[in-house]
Amino acid sequence: MVNTKKLLVIGSKAFTISTEDWRIDSFAWDEVDKIQNPYDYHTLVISLLGICDDDARNNVEWNKVRSKLTVPKTWHFLKCEGTVIVVGDPTFHVPWEKSIKVPFLWWTGFRFEWDNSPGDTKRPREKSVPIKEYMQKLQKWKYSLKDVQIDPSASGLTLTYLKEKEVRLQKITFFENRSEFALAFLVCFEMPGKITARPDLHDYTGPVIFLPEINATEEETLMIVLRDVCDVEILTPEPEWVRHYAAPGQNQIDKRISTLKKAILK
Repeated sequence: MVNTKKLLVIGSKAFTISTEDWRIDSFAWDEVDKIQNPYDYHTLVISLLGICDDDARNNVEWNKVRSKLTVPKTWHFLKCEGTVIVVGDPTFHVPWEKSIKVPFLWWTGFRFEWDNSPGDTKRPREKSVPIKEYMQKLQKWKYSLKDVQIDPSASGLTLTYLKEKEVRLQKITFFENRSEFALAFLVCFEMPGKITARPDLHDYTGPVIFLPEINATEEETLMIVLRDVCDVEILTPEPEWVRHYAAPGQNQIDKRISTLKKAILK
């Protein structure tokens, strides 16, 4: 259990599973208050696929989300080599106080500049990326990333080395459009090595990975993310209705397998 990695899915409750190497807990958006500590995991997957319109987002209790996701805790999570994966459109705003709204990604400590022009052209920026199959299912997109910077006004980012501009943002684009705006990408902090006792080297925090919505169901999408990005192998459970049907000759095959198993065990 000591070596088991823990993964939390927010936005879907279809993946509460334990494997030999992973423990996966998952909660729907209306169950966020049940999460004890989202930063007590190695990987945090945030699915926005189920709240892709205003009606669905209006049903989310964002005050409870704000109590779970904060800039300083996200910063420390990344600094401790945690990974965040955001799946779906993150360009919307959420209520804060009174009539004020803030970007959904307030808790990252990054300031994003989006381009809201749609399209369907895509091309890889990096030659080797773990999301090629994922991006093959991207048929069209509604937004792309023009630029991203560290948000100096973000609450909690008051560390001395950030004030002195010793911490820098790094962005890696996996896929882009014809305007060279990012469609799938990651961002992380680059830190001087003295923070981890290696002044001659620069260190990098864990990444925040952004993946657009693709032409697949939410469950299929997250299955690909877990497999290709997180290296978690999950077998899709057999539908209940399938168990009532048998292929021609299946009974004889099952009996033969049972006989062989008994022979092996003798």
